[in-house]
Amino acid sequence: MIRILVQEPLPQPERIQSGHWAAIADAYQRLGRAVESEDFAHVVGAAKELTESVARVTLEANGEVYSDNAPGGGSYARHL
Repeated sequence: MIRILVQEPLPQPERIQSGHWAAIADAYQRLGRAVESEDFAHVVGAAKELTESVARVTLEANGEVYSDNAPGGGSYARHL
């Protein structure tokens, strides 16, 4: 079933800019390749990367910015 899901193209929401969408689409493609090769450790890593990409783009679309320089390795701060 997972194979079927990652073989379907993702529709780009109108609100998401092309540069941001490219990050999500690339992570989705990496997940598809990991599933296809049955490399389950890579599947977990690629799924995590996809989740992080979607979260980052969603927050940025809502006016929040991710900061790698924050204590603890990164945090989200309201964009002023």
